[in-house]
Amino acid sequence: MQNAAQSWLVYRLTHNELLLGTAWFCSQIAVFALGPLGGLAADRFSRRNVVILTQILSMIQAFAIAALTLTGRVQVWHVLTLAGLLGVINAFDMPARQALVIEMTSREDLLNAISLNSAVFNAARIVVRAWRDCCCRCWAKGPASWSTA
Repeated sequence: MQNAAQSWLVYRLTHNELLLGTAWFCSQIAVFALGPLGGLAADRFSRRNVVILTQILSMIQAFAIAALTLTGRVQVWHVLTLAGLLGVINAFDMPARQALVIEMTSREDLLNAISLNSAVFNAARIVVRAWRDCCCRCWAKGPASWSTA
């Protein structure tokens, strides 16, 4: 939801398709570049602690963009910088989260756990997109950003 909200915010601020693509690029290039380091962190440190830390950092990032938006001080470079930061956070979150699912289940239940994890993840994407669209249409970009946090 955060990536889509950031992209929507960039487009609303600039009406520039190039900057819209740049916002997505900033959030995804970090995942691509730092993914191996995220996997290394998931292997070396407690996966549970890595996931908790990344979720706290994601919340702080979401509060930062919401505060900038609600105060009317948001600029495009703020959004692009925070999108890059979210990409760095996700580079460590995704490997740790996926490895945590495997660590938490027994061998017999592993296939069911992976299937359930994928189903919940995809269902959440649908629900969150619907919620985001309602927020953006009914309120404004500020409350939509707060709902992400």
